[in-house]
Amino acid sequence: MVDQLIDVIEVKCFPADLVDHFEFDISVLTEIGQVAHLSDLKIDSKKLEVHLSPETPIVSILEVKGAAAASEETPAAPAPATPAAEAPAAE
Repeated sequence: MVDQLIDVIEVKCFPADLVDHFEFDISVLTEIGQVAHLSDLKIDSKKLEVHLSPETPIVSILEVKGAAAASEETPAAPAPATPAAEAPAAE
């Protein structure tokens, strides 16, 4: 599972240099536990002054608990139905 760790990156720049978003190719994160940091983004430091540490984590790959175990288990056979006790007849 991909976990986006930050939603906003504060920058200081001229209005003409503002960007709507930053893109990161998560295909380079191939193992559970890998983390991408702000320094992994392609940011033009001549135009944008970033107000976060370059080591700020931005996205990580997490293991979904139970997903691996659930896919390895075989479904159990359904238990045979037990007949319900008959209710006494109304008088």
